[in-house]
Amino acid sequence: MGSRDGIVNQLACGEACSKARNPTPRKRGLSLFSRLSAMPEIVGVRSDRLDDHRPEPKTRSAGDRAASAENLDGPFKLSSGERRILTALAQYPQGRSKVQVAVLTGYAASGGGFNNYLGALRSRGLIKGDGDSLRITETGIQELGSWEPLPTGSALVDYWRGRLGKAERLILEMLTQVYPDPLSKAEVAIKAGYEANGGGFNNALGRLRTLELVQGRGELRASDNLFDAR
Repeated sequence: MGSRDGIVNQLACGEACSKARNPTPRKRGLSLFSRLSAMPEIVGVRSDRLDDHRPEPKTRSAGDRAASAENLDGPFKLSSGERRILTALAQYPQGRSKVQVAVLTGYAASGGGFNNYLGALRSRGLIKGDGDSLRITETGIQELGSWEPLPTGSALVDYWRGRLGKAERLILEMLTQVYPDPLSKAEVAIKAGYEANGGGFNNALGRLRTLELVQGRGELRASDNLFDAR
């Protein structure tokens, strides 16, 4: 009898008794809800901490932008090769051929470095012309700044003596000593200590002709350009 009454009481109690005996699910649910509710705040704290260490974007002042624009659009720094080419053309405002410029500056006319220099100078408007006649522009003169003009008179001969190789120098000295008279190629070769048909002698003559310091073939004479300003 007592056992049956107990079962009846349990059935009557039903859900209320079950909830009273097992309050944990609700507590767990509330605890989870509380944690979820607090997450935005926690995330916000972490975000704030990250923001504290995140570098601020740099703002460029008007002066910085102007300096940057000047580097892009302003004068470029000349390399030594570019300066040598501009100086050679400044010394000859009437223009020089590509081969002459190469000889004047000590480069091979077909060399990659020399042609790269020419291309860079031409693209920046510092020189103009083609292989037959290259000239420096007004912009090129301004970009070059200070440069040494060619001397005149006897100083011009001394100038070339100091810049020519041994064979070229010996040939030029002999021809300037007898100017305006010519000497045969054989005479010059003998006095200079070379063979008239030798490669070294003829290469030296070729460079002197390119520089317009010597003229003639069978008979050689110093160029009038060396004496016009005397």
